[in-house]
Amino acid sequence: VLAQLSTTLCFTAALAEQIALLEPGGPRTLDALQTLRERALVSPSRVPGAPGDVVLEVLRGVRDFARRKTEPARLAGARERHAACMASLARRALASRDAPLDEASRLGLLAVVRGALGDAAPGAREAEHALWSLLALSRGSDRAAEAGELSLLSRVLDATQGSGAHPALYARALGLRGS
Repeated sequence: VLAQLSTTLCFTAALAEQIALLEPGGPRTLDALQTLRERALVSPSRVPGAPGDVVLEVLRGVRDFARRKTEPARLAGARERHAACMASLARRALASRDAPLDEASRLGLLAVVRGALGDAAPGAREAEHALWSLLALSRGSDRAAEAGELSLLSRVLDATQGSGAHPALYARALGLRGS
C-alpha cells in the first residue's frame, strides 16, 4: 500500500482505496492506512481538501525509498489508477461548474497533467486523463493563460497530439489555447 500511495503527493482515504491494490486476504486499505499512520510513515497533509476530508501524505523520504524499492510495473499501475480517478473527478467538476476544486484535488489533477510530459509519448488513455485534468484545472477562466498555465497547456497539447486521444476531447483542450 505504501509504495502505491507514494505515486501521489497527497490523498484521501477514498482515493487511497482506489489507488492501492491489496493482496487477497490482506488488510483492508483503511486498516493499512491506520497502520502506516501509527508507524509515522503517513501523516496529515498541510494541503487542504474538501470539507470533511482528511488529506494524508507519505513522508517524502519514505516516498522516495518506497519508489526505489518497488517494481516499476506496480508503480505504473498505481499511477494509472490515480490518473483514472483524477480524470473521473475532472469530468464531475466540469459537469458541476459551480463546485470549486479543493487544493488536494488541484494538486492531483496537476500531477496527472505533468505525468503526460514524461520521457515517452503518452498513450491514448494517459493523454485523455491528462486532457480531462487540464480542462478541469482551466475551468472558470476563458483561457488557460488567465490561470497562469499557458506554458503547461502548450506542452501537454504538443505531447498528446498524436496519442490517439479522442479527437473531440483534444479539440476541446485545444480551444483553451485559442488555437
